[in-house]
Amino acid sequence: MLKTTQKDFLSVLKDPMLKLQAKVQTFFDNNLLIQKGKDVHFNTKSNKKRMLTVPFGEETNYIVSSYFKSDEGIESLKLLESKEKISKK
Repeated sequence: MLKTTQKDFLSVLKDPMLKLQAKVQTFFDNNLLIQKGKDVHFNTKSNKKRMLTVPFGEETNYIVSSYFKSDEGIESLKLLESKEKISKK
C-alpha cells in the first residue's frame, strides 16, 4: 500500500495542470494578473481588460488555468509568459 501511495504522490507532482496552476500563481504574485471581486483582469501596461469571471465557489487558479488550456486562452498565456520574461530582465 505504501508503494501505491508513493506512486500516486509522484504522479501528482508530474501533473501538467498543477504546473500550470503554479505558473498562474506566479502571474498573480508578479501583478501580471489581478483579481477584483470575482473578475480576473490583465495588469500589463498595454492591457487592463477583464480576462474572465470566476464562478461562485470555484478556485481562481484552477479556473484561470483551465482558461489558459482553451484555444482562446493559449494566446493570453503566451502574452503573459512573454511579459514575465521581460519583467525578469
